[in-house]
Amino acid sequence: MAEKIKKPEVNEIATAQKDIDIFSGWINRLENPDPVLRTEAQGKGLKLYDDVDRDAHAGSVLQTRYLSVVGKEWNIEPAQTGISRGRPRAETQEQKIADFVKEVFLECNFDQARQELLQGILYGFYVGEVMWKYANDQVRIAKIRAKHPRRFSFTTDRELRLLTPQNMIEGEEVPDRKFIVFNYGSSDNPYGKGLGQKLWWPVWFKKHGIKFWMIFCEKFGAPTPVGKYPAGTKKEDQDLLLEAIDALQQETGVIIPEGMTIDLLEAQRSGTINTYESLCGYMDKQMSKTVLGQTATTEGTPGKLGNEESQEEVRDDITKADADLLCECINNTLIPWLVDFNFPGVTAYPKIWIRTEEEKDLKPLADRDVILVRDIGLRVGEQYFYDTYSIPKPEEGEKLVSPQSSAPKLFSEYAEQDISESLDGEMEKKRQELINGYFNRLSAITGEHRDAALNEMQKMMLASPVMTEAAFTAAVYKTLSKYYQKLNQADISDAVKGIYDFYRLSDKSTWLGNEPPITFAFTPIDQGVLDSLQNLDKWHLSKFIENQDMQGPAMNWLKNQYLEKGEGLFGRGSREAIDGFRSQFADQLTGLEDWQIRRIIDTSVTRMRSVADIMQADQAGVGKLRIVAAMTERTCERCAALNGTEIDVAGVHSNMLNQIKQNPASGAYLQMPLPPFHPNCHCRTVMVV
Repeated sequence: MAEKIKKPEVNEIATAQKDIDIFSGWINRLENPDPVLRTEAQGKGLKLYDDVDRDAHAGSVLQTRYLSVVGKEWNIEPAQTGISRGRPRAETQEQKIADFVKEVFLECNFDQARQELLQGILYGFYVGEVMWKYANDQVRIAKIRAKHPRRFSFTTDRELRLLTPQNMIEGEEVPDRKFIVFNYGSSDNPYGKGLGQKLWWPVWFKKHGIKFWMIFCEKFGAPTPVGKYPAGTKKEDQDLLLEAIDALQQETGVIIPEGMTIDLLEAQRSGTINTYESLCGYMDKQMSKTVLGQTATTEGTPGKLGNEESQEEVRDDITKADADLLCECINNTLIPWLVDFNFPGVTAYPKIWIRTEEEKDLKPLADRDVILVRDIGLRVGEQYFYDTYSIPKPEEGEKLVSPQSSAPKLFSEYAEQDISESLDGEMEKKRQELINGYFNRLSAITGEHRDAALNEMQKMMLASPVMTEAAFTAAVYKTLSKYYQKLNQADISDAVKGIYDFYRLSDKSTWLGNEPPITFAFTPIDQGVLDSLQNLDKWHLSKFIENQDMQGPAMNWLKNQYLEKGEGLFGRGSREAIDGFRSQFADQLTGLEDWQIRRIIDTSVTRMRSVADIMQADQAGVGKLRIVAAMTERTCERCAALNGTEIDVAGVHSNMLNQIKQNPASGAYLQMPLPPFHPNCHCRTVMVV
């Protein structure tokens, strides 16, 4: 019988209270276990390591290490969520939040703050106080002020405390989201394990070595004068001789009483002055190794002698590790605080990223790839190029610098060409205007119904006693559903007709790429087809509140608001709090609506294009169409299976007219043998000649 596996223990066992080195047992304070501070500080605490920073060499290599991180380029990467996928990056809420965070960081002393926080590498930890400010109805950062770690201690729960004249033992509690703590060298000890422990003794030995060096220079750099006087000389005359000896150290000539003499005594030594210089040089090298991981950058031999290149790589590893630690600190504190203050309800936060690797010269590699792919014809996956050249893959629907047609090239006297790629500049401009107009129309309609729903919701909250979380979210969802369902009654016929007309009446004589061009005969618009297309869009619009991609984020935001504000959301709370909730919820819904509307329009435009094209193709006597799937990583199994399938135009035309007029709730229109086969489908049709 297999041994039963126990569930993992999730609580910490080796707690700070059980650590005999850092917990005294009678006060709510952890002691710093640094062995150097315990034996050498003599009441100075972490100020002891100020002496390390004052050493010329130690201060120089420490500054080099700090600046190797601060001098690198950094960026704020947007959060990756389900909502952001499938939308252009510039339009996502995640990208807007990332841009806001970067803007705030660029406005304040962010570089200086990072340099000061990195002093935690020396002390073990360092503290920055965030000075918040209000500007344009937003919470921003005015400045981040570094605070010496000697002013702080930690509780047994590893919470930061401020030591003050009134409370010098346990310290005062600090406000939440006010102080950043950069910890180095230990995840268990909140005081960290700084390099001061390793640097103190080299600095101390160097300091005292220089002191003895100066004594040596004074003793052996000049002869020692010796005064001689006869026996029985009076005390006053002896003092005159001593004054003359003292004056000899500064003056070129002196006078002495008669009968007295001054001799210059040369000190005898067996050692050399190089002993002290070697000692100080050795200590400097130990500091370099401790801070930089090597000595090449401070004392390397010109010409890359002494294996300097390999030593420099070790230094790069340390720089990357420091950058990662600093990013982790900021990503866990400053960025979530800033986002929560300005974008309530967000659960996925942007992150700061520091580039520590030098950019490679990619030109030789690009020249090689051109030869392999274009000249030799080597088969290479497109993902290789995105990864090798660090180029972000374009989002679905994003405008491309050099768009590539998904249709095959012309061959022999036959051709098959993508229907939608034959538009010239003016036609494409007209198409974009129609689609943008459709988006604005739907946004305005949804905005009206959203405002009506929020008004009713606000009245309910003002009049209602405190509700449970489940009752609150259910009431909000019910109100939203009621008003969004009314979108099914909206009149969007003009916008739909404009797009449908465009695809139906635009010149398709270049479809085949041959001469003479094929001409088409157009019949009056089938009003029934137009009504069906409009009804499909309205039905999707009225039901998108039931979509999990819409419902999930909205409900999560509501739950977070309930947990944060509680009774303040109801009649017993303040009107200001409820008004604030309404305004913030409106922002949340607007972002979600924009994404849903764009998805509906994207599918709708594909559908209208297919319907118009099949009607034109049938009227022009085209016999067959071929389905061409996008064949990207997002292509579903159904679309991939249909790729290359040829369909009969006349039969499809008849079935299409019957299917699109059915009730949208039945889903029968999704069974059409023409794209789109599902929302966000990007399959296309090409004529087979």
